[in-house]
Amino acid sequence: MSGVKARHRAVVVAAVLAALVPAVTATAQAERASCGERDFCLFAGPHQTGKILFQRTVTVDDGEEGTVHLVNEEEINPRIRPRSARLPGLPEGLSCIAVLSEETYFQGDYQEADYGYPLDQDAVTELSGRPVGSIDSDCG
Repeated sequence: MSGVKARHRAVVVAAVLAALVPAVTATAQAERASCGERDFCLFAGPHQTGKILFQRTVTVDDGEEGTVHLVNEEEINPRIRPRSARLPGLPEGLSCIAVLSEETYFQGDYQEADYGYPLDQDAVTELSGRPVGSIDSDCG
């Protein structure tokens, strides 16, 4: 009799999990979708999932000079612990590294995330979850 109950419980658990997976996936997609195509976003979870901990729009002026206003934050307070990033594409010839420093004012250990050309392709990066207290973009 207990074997029948165990199988019944396993079937019920499997059904509940199957019902939850689409809901979790839809939630992750909705959160990810709220990071716009020109946005620099840091996420709480891996693979660009979970809460967006940091979000800034990278402005690309289409004028003669093609000016790009990158993300440079001297102080993120309280510090955040992102597990992944989605960074926008940039105009041709421009490639950057986002330097995520553990302390404010670009101090302490850091981790990096590359992004750049082509304009219509996002860069996605998995991060360590270490604290981030400031962000600088180094481009070349």
